[in-house]
Amino acid sequence: MTDIIDALTAAPKHHKLLFENEYVRVLDTSIPPIRYDSEGNVIFDSRGLSKPLTEASALWSEPLSPHALKNTGNKKLHIISVEVKS
Repeated sequence: MTDIIDALTAAPKHHKLLFENEYVRVLDTSIPPIRYDSEGNVIFDSRGLSKPLTEASALWSEPLSPHALKNTGNKKLHIISVEVKS
């Protein structure tokens, strides 16, 4: 993981390290409902999910490429993410 794309370095205001060892890293993250890639294209919009996100939702995704966030809703999403190290 390089500092250039590491979430803790790229957006420290939105990410907090909860735990890390040689196998995993756990982040406490505040994520708005829309994600953009580095070119400004939407890569994830929670409004398009078949089942709306709730306060206790769980999701799986591949590692994210560099992106920016924009919240178009009126609530903040709070997510605990687990990064599996290779």
